[in-house]
Amino acid sequence: MDIIRYILVPAIVSLSVSIWFGRKLIAKTVEIMKKMDSDTQGFNQEMKEMVLDEIRRLKGHKTNGR
Repeated sequence: MDIIRYILVPAIVSLSVSIWFGRKLIAKTVEIMKKMDSDTQGFNQEMKEMVLDEIRRLKGHKTNGR
């Protein structure tokens, strides 16, 4: 009976706590990755707009220069 009290119960509690913290850690990691992805998409859209504006400006400058 002592083996249950001294080995099995702490092992079960430890496993339960590890699973609980693991789930919380995974959830937080997913949340951070989603935030990073949305930030990256916003940055990519801004860069795309800047490049297109620069292309339009250069095309306009090239046409006016002829």
